[in-house]
Amino acid sequence: MPGPDDRKNTRKCSTCHYWRPHLLYPWIGYCTLHSKLTLEDDSCEKWKPINYEESDRKFYWCLTCRRTVYKEELPALLRAGHRVYIWVYVDPDIREEIVVSSLE
Repeated sequence: MPGPDDRKNTRKCSTCHYWRPHLLYPWIGYCTLHSKLTLEDDSCEKWKPINYEESDRKFYWCLTCRRTVYKEELPALLRAGHRVYIWVYVDPDIREEIVVSSLE
């Protein structure tokens, strides 16, 4: 199945198999290969296109819908141009961000 990287022939972090977009700030993500946060436009020499076939996951993260999706939904979502990732990054400090934003 084609992934987000097929829409643009680019090697950005946001089109990499190892990248997980942040739950609240989707322009930031977590690289599972390098174990660090990166921006969506960053890149490195280890870039790998998203490959859903090699993943044994039953659920994925659709950034467009901002929800968990079943593997069976992938073909229709990808044909519609949705940005679907292996999973989403949830910052361990996210509770603090939510409390602060609710006080403002």
